[in-house]
Amino acid sequence: MENRERAGAGAVGSAGSLGLRVGQAVFSSASLLFMSVGVEFFSYTAFCFLVTIMGLVIPWSCTLAMIDVYSILVGCPLRVPGVMVIVVIGDWVLAILSLAAASSSAAVIDLLLQFHGSHCSPRFCGRYQLSAMMAFLSWFLTAASSLFNLWFIASRQSHRGMKHVVGISSSKLRAQNAPARDSSAKPGKALEALITDHLVSSMAPVAIAATFIAVADGDRDGVATMGASPRPLLGDVVLPA
Repeated sequence: MENRERAGAGAVGSAGSLGLRVGQAVFSSASLLFMSVGVEFFSYTAFCFLVTIMGLVIPWSCTLAMIDVYSILVGCPLRVPGVMVIVVIGDWVLAILSLAAASSSAAVIDLLLQFHGSHCSPRFCGRYQLSAMMAFLSWFLTAASSLFNLWFIASRQSHRGMKHVVGISSSKLRAQNAPARDSSAKPGKALEALITDHLVSSMAPVAIAATFIAVADGDRDGVATMGASPRPLLGDVVLPA
């Protein structure tokens, strides 16, 4: 449910996007029908260009509408950044081409009407005007879809960057507070280690002096007893000669 709310505002996989795609398909189909059925559009290059672009917008919008329907039914909106970028680029390209086709067709229709209908009958000119109007509406919805998807990508990337920065800051803060917590949690052990180090350092000279005295006493005893027969120790058995 949370993902569905986040996918709103016309992004791919939302109900708003489905409405925009259906509108694009309907208006582009209407523009194509008004221009091509029963009308000699191939006499003018601008009309041929309009028919070609509307023929590209229809399958594009229908395909994305099916993706929106599937995402709404499953409850899992599209979240692949690469696919979103492709959708945005496709919408921008088709929006620019649709605007160019609609504008050129409207210019040609206005030029034909200035000749007082000598080159365009009222029935044909009316259908040309309806086709150009539908092409403008299709362009508007395509541009809106592109802007919504671009906004969704930008907001998602900024949200990820903010989460990354917050995660790094929190980890650094925990690393800085960890030694303070350890030292405050074990004050007795820290004090005991400090006292032990002090005692060891203070007793080191005494131990060295005692070692030198013991070595000196051993040397004097060895000189005094040199050359004399060893005296029997207590507990030794003395055998007769």
